[in-house]
Amino acid sequence: MELESFKPRLEELKRKAESGDKAAAMDLAQRYLNGNFVKIDEEEAKKWALKAFEETSDEELDDLTYL
Repeated sequence: MELESFKPRLEELKRKAESGDKAAAMDLAQRYLNGNFVKIDEEEAKKWALKAFEETSDEELDDLTYL
């Protein structure tokens, strides 16, 4: 998939992430961190990772302590 053809998918991911979809937010974070169909941008990666974290419940965070 070329960058231009990925733009609609990128906009959909952003819309979902902004609406509270933590999977979409983590997808965006990883894409910006690794440069997958977007330019590498550590600030954008951090922004979306923090958004995903904000959407994570206390119960889900407690489950992480067992890893």
